[in-house]
Amino acid sequence: RNPGFIACVAKAIMDRNSRPRGGAPYVKSTVPEAQLATKELHVDGLVVVKIVKNAHENPDCTGTLVGLDHEDHLEVTNCFPLASERSDMYVHDMLKLLREVKIDNYNLGWYMSSPLNTFYNEQFVQTMLTYQKETAGSAAIVYDPVSASLGTLYLKAFRLSDKFMQFMAGKKKTTLTAKDVAEFKLSHANLLEEIPIKIHNTELSKALLLELAEGDHGASSFEKLDLSVNPFLEKQVETVQVKLDGMIGEMARMHDYLKNAQQNKQKRMKWLQERKATNRERKKSGLELLPEDDSALDLKTQPEPSRLNALLVTKQISSYCDQINSYMTNSKIKLDVARTLQDSK
Repeated sequence: RNPGFIACVAKAIMDRNSRPRGGAPYVKSTVPEAQLATKELHVDGLVVVKIVKNAHENPDCTGTLVGLDHEDHLEVTNCFPLASERSDMYVHDMLKLLREVKIDNYNLGWYMSSPLNTFYNEQFVQTMLTYQKETAGSAAIVYDPVSASLGTLYLKAFRLSDKFMQFMAGKKKTTLTAKDVAEFKLSHANLLEEIPIKIHNTELSKALLLELAEGDHGASSFEKLDLSVNPFLEKQVETVQVKLDGMIGEMARMHDYLKNAQQNKQKRMKWLQERKATNRERKKSGLELLPEDDSALDLKTQPEPSRLNALLVTKQISSYCDQINSYMTNSKIKLDVARTLQDSK
């Protein structure tokens, strides 16, 4: 609906497709290639348009990805949004209808719209876990409409790492203790894996995108000259502050747990010392010794809080910092150009 925005998306897609099929993706993966155990994702341009359209109609939308599973990559050829109710039955019916009309119907994962990349939460992990347990190669495509409105096509694919899947083998709950973190060497950096995305189109689609990219959109050209950084930057800083408060809350819960555990340990040691002293006196008197088992001791114990949310909050803060750094770098370039033009007058 916005010609300038459509041109921006079209230009980004054309930049990707101007490279050879084996070239680097438009959004370079931040994960080293040696750590990428998942096939790369080849996404049809029409799928990207559908995701973008669905996200701008419903900022919190989700949907299903379908396509083909090749030996060296996953090819996403179609997608459809999920209904708000009875999504499982809806997906089953849709896949059945696609199969009946001889259209690719292999479920490759799901997509979601996440304004300002707020998808690092336990619900995302739980959903991804469900998909990967059913199909190991499943992936999730995340689209950020806010970044797109600022001229950057944020479209990335993720999956749960092999280390986390190894930890979750045979488990139903995603409770992650400090011992589990140390044993499986989990951190916010290796909880999720990023998958390279390559977008490809038919020749007719490329011609249409080229026409949109080269068209005259009037006032939309001046949007690139906007030097204002306050709205986006303020929103990002606010979200960082919210997540920092969440991290402080996680630290407080862990502190309360450790404090409670230390108090219980001291109570056990004190009770055991008293019981041993009592048994020594009873032994001297020839009386029967009392049991030194502390199971009868009434102690208020707290369950250890899961470390998963803390890792996700840390990952979210890291993502926000990377976005702020990237955005401020581009903004500084525009400000430097504007200052140079002003000084040349």
